[in-house]
Parts: sequence; structure tokens; C-alpha cells
Amino acid sequence: MFKFITFIAFLITPVAFAGTTIQKSDIVQAFYQTNVIKLGSKFPFSPSYSLTNIHVIGDIENYQQKFLLNSHCDAALIPEKNKEEDLPTFQKSKLGEEVLMYGHPGARSEELEVKAKIIGYSILKDFNYTKNCKLAVVNAKVYQGMSGGPVYNKQGEVIGMILGTSKSKTESYFIPMEEIADFLLANNR
Repeated sequence: MFKFITFIAFLITPVAFAGTTIQKSDIVQAFYQTNVIKLGSKFPFSPSYSLTNIHVIGDIENYQQKFLLNSHCDAALIPEKNKEEDLPTFQKSKLGEEVLMYGHPGARSEELEVKAKIIGYSILKDFNYTKNCKLAVVNAKVYQGMSGGPVYNKQGEVIGMILGTSKSKTESYFIPMEEIADFLLANNR
């Protein structure tokens, strides 16, 4: 079991999940850039960093000094101060597991919740930021702006980070925590 420290939480909100109610920290934040037009989500990782996708932060050359990047699996750590008591726990993903995916689609200020089930794992050959990175495939569509948001299991543990929707728009991908665990543990500050 992974226990990564994560940051930024505001409210504890009850979340209904297949007849069970769990407590979920409302940690998802919108991530907007002004100098590079990008839109996505981010969530706490440690007292010093938030986690998002590289494709959300945009022009990598401008950010190499500011952010810690894992170009193998489209993961970026953004320096931010966060409260220790608001950090979530992390766990490995499991095939067939029901999940809740959170993010800020479009210009909406409120987060959107998408319920889904892990139906498989895949490697995307045609996406620049996930070379040979195993991705979880779920049976639901996520929306532009949700990239970088957390994926929760029934126990309220973060098991991954949203990547995006498939070309068919009927499935979505997320990066399982186990795929970026070494990167996160090496930068757990």
C-alpha cells in the first residue's frame, strides 16, 4: 500500500459510492495559466507539492526550473505549500475496481465527479507524454479540464491521476499511482 503525502484540502465532503458513503477531502483545484493557454486540474501530493499532468502545465522549456517532471508518465509536481492534515492516502489500482474521478472541466469553478470502472490497462503509443507508461482504462468519459485530477477508490484513497478521454469518447485513461510511485517517492518533500 502506498502512503504518499498530498496537499490542499478545503472541505470534507461525503461521497456516495455504490450504497456506501465515504469521506473525501475536497482537494481538487482548477489549474489555469495565463502565459500559456492551458486548462486542467491539480491536487495535493505533499506539504510542498501538488500533482498534475505535464500536458496541463504546457510549455515545458519555461517550467523545467520550477516544476519536477516525469516525462515517462505525464506527471508534474508543482511547488505549493499545503496543510499536513489535509493530505490523502494513496493505493494501487485494481482491475474491475469502481472509481470516482474528479476535475474542473472547461471554465467551470466547481469540480465534476465521474463514476467509472477500471476495464483494463493499456499503453498509448501516440501520446508524447506517456511513452511506455501503463495506463488504466475506465468505461466513462472525462472532460477537457479534468486532466490532472485525482481518481479515488471506494475507500477514498487516491489510486491515480486523470489523463484524458479516448478517441472514441467512450472510455478514459488515468495514470495509476503505481506507475509514478518511484518519481513521487523520490520527490516526497
